[in-house]
Amino acid sequence: MGTSLLRRSHTGVIPTPAGLELADIADETIRALGRLGTPRPHIQLGVPRGTRSTVLTTLLSKFGADVEFVQLDTAKSFAALRHGDVHAAAVRGPVADHGDDDAGLRVSLLDEVPLGVLVGSNSPLASRTAVTARDLAGHRLCWFDERRAPLYAESIERWCGRHGWQPALVVMDPGGAGLHDDALRRHPDLVALRPADEMHGEGVSWLPLADPPTEQIYLIEASARRRS
Repeated sequence: MGTSLLRRSHTGVIPTPAGLELADIADETIRALGRLGTPRPHIQLGVPRGTRSTVLTTLLSKFGADVEFVQLDTAKSFAALRHGDVHAAAVRGPVADHGDDDAGLRVSLLDEVPLGVLVGSNSPLASRTAVTARDLAGHRLCWFDERRAPLYAESIERWCGRHGWQPALVVMDPGGAGLHDDALRRHPDLVALRPADEMHGEGVSWLPLADPPTEQIYLIEASARRRS
């Protein structure tokens, strides 16, 4: 190249200024190649139990394929965000106002769908094409541990009260679609409130409900300032 990179001295061979400059460039090149080979960090995203596949798809579209879903109860989501345990969280609404604790958090409605009635094939409602709250009189309701999403539980209970239905609550927690479906098939007086697109097994039918309650899914995101 016509440039001397090394020179002899009384202590041996040492790099020239040009040699030192070339060594710095080589070091930076090696570090850059190393960064290219390092996997991008996952975006940890909290989601509650039973999150529908359509919601997960929406979240993947928004955050990309590097999302790592973490099971997180709605009631614990704000604390997890404040502590930096997750980058964002999907929660079941309604969402409470946490005052100054919400500083640096963004809340947006991600999805809202009406709930219908899930019944077993031996239910007296199974032959219906639609039901009203009055039709649900005398039926028990599949329920969950209210501590996981207390405001969502309150919203459903208020809807029941407004429509004159006071069902006995059958807590199945932790449950899962399979256990709920089995319980519905075995107990004709048991119903569940679910979105239409939620997966369910054979021997279980979904019926639209007049003036239904809704399931709201909110996205809570930490601002860039909070994440840094």
